[in-house]
Amino acid sequence: MISFSKNLVTKSLLPLIMVSLLFAIGFIYLDGSPSVAETSEPAVSSFTCTPVQVAVFPGSASLQGGRIHVRCAEVQAESISFFALATQEISSSGVLSLLQDALVSGKKLGLFYNTDASSNPLGCLQQDCRKIEGVVLLP
Repeated sequence: MISFSKNLVTKSLLPLIMVSLLFAIGFIYLDGSPSVAETSEPAVSSFTCTPVQVAVFPGSASLQGGRIHVRCAEVQAESISFFALATQEISSSGVLSLLQDALVSGKKLGLFYNTDASSNPLGCLQQDCRKIEGVVLLP
């Protein structure tokens, strides 16, 4: 049976392990893929909305998922009055709660939305709807 002393392992193997880790990290960051700082964020704009309608479209097998949306009394640039979020989004139940609270209480919403229509959830039309990125219930 081979036995190793603690000092032998610490003095000879630990530096080898550290150098190997540094090389691995170097290859991960130098492989040409974009870093976190280089990835593009969605173009987000904000809008104050007086909700006049809140809807839930649960989806079906043919729709492959659903969406929630709010229709605002005001019209944003380019005739945008609907703001939607896919029900598969992890935050959709919280967003729905805020939308309903605003509608029932008569309060306004601060909406943050993606200006790029290509990110719209299914059923959110390019000509009058945008994807919700954030919601604030205003006082």
